[in-house]
Amino acid sequence: MDLSGKEFGLVFAGGGTKGAFEAGASKALTELGIKITGVAGTSIGSVNGAMFVTGQVERMLDLYSGIRAEDILEVPEDSGLDTERDLFTFGNLLRLGSEFIEQRGISNAPFRKTLEEVIDVDALYGSEKAFGICTYDRDTNRGLEIFREEIPKEQIIDYLLASCCLPLFRPQVINRTSYADGAFHDNMPVNMLLRKGFRNVILVDVNGIGRTRKLEDPDAAVRVISPSADLGGIFDFNHGNIIRGMKMGYLDTMKAFRRLTGNRYYFDIGSFHKLLEDFTLEEIRGLEKAAELYGLDRYKVWEAGEFLDAAEAEFKKDEEELKKTAAEPSLEGLKQLADKRTGIAAATKLLQDFPTLNLSSVPFKAAEEYGMAARAMKTLKFIRSF
Repeated sequence: MDLSGKEFGLVFAGGGTKGAFEAGASKALTELGIKITGVAGTSIGSVNGAMFVTGQVERMLDLYSGIRAEDILEVPEDSGLDTERDLFTFGNLLRLGSEFIEQRGISNAPFRKTLEEVIDVDALYGSEKAFGICTYDRDTNRGLEIFREEIPKEQIIDYLLASCCLPLFRPQVINRTSYADGAFHDNMPVNMLLRKGFRNVILVDVNGIGRTRKLEDPDAAVRVISPSADLGGIFDFNHGNIIRGMKMGYLDTMKAFRRLTGNRYYFDIGSFHKLLEDFTLEEIRGLEKAAELYGLDRYKVWEAGEFLDAAEAEFKKDEEELKKTAAEPSLEGLKQLADKRTGIAAATKLLQDFPTLNLSSVPFKAAEEYGMAARAMKTLKFIRSF
């Protein structure tokens, strides 16, 4: 994909801690050398946008790598809040609700401090890139789409907080006007950039909660980068989930711009072509399904031989486990074997014994997936028998 000479606008959607995906996407966009000349964002997307405009991509990655609930909201230590889980789980919501009532809205003072530490205001106002923020005017019940040049320098943090002001927080007040999260108006403010004259826009979506408005220019070229797997909750501070989100953002962006390929897994183009020398596209999808069922790491770039070796090693373990059962695989017993992780080996044995067998006739939901994986492993076994 030749992107040389093209200029793009960039939009970051809102979604709380799912914004880690946008941090990974930012790293990929930077490495790809895509020329971004304007950025707009809603909620956490506005914060990520401000950091992207100032070239603070590594700082953005560091921010998410160490983010804690205590960096965002003010909750007493004795509240019982489980900050290692999504704050919007039932138990946490009950505790947040009591804090909300007691405090008349939870304070976001820690978040202000975090933004003051990570946003380079001077660099933001010195950047040649356009920068816009979407928030929501509670007093008039109307959205506010505002660009940097309309915001006094000393109020930029206020407006970022206004864009991120979820209902659990106290309203953000600026010049006697109360603001709420921009997602109430438009969680993906592409139209902001279209009205600014942009016709090529990259939208990084995180499947957040909020309103999405119809494009005002249907002829505009909008490339959407979406997560290939669930990112978790919008206030999920589990470190592992956040790191996974950043990796996914990077890899899915590289895939969106054809630097990587694959279905559920990620391969460089050369490795994928090597797989195509021996496997059909359907068989490669089957290999990826087997890898997924075996729990092989999804969030890395695999080399063809390494991927096949790892899948084969897991398959051989399955074959050994299947032998221990001393049971001859059958259609009726496939579901039970699948539950025990030996389903791929059992399905492969059935296909070896009955090459024309249609495994989709097996009465359990995952039969088609196991059949796809088994056909691929049967081909791999055949190839490696030489």
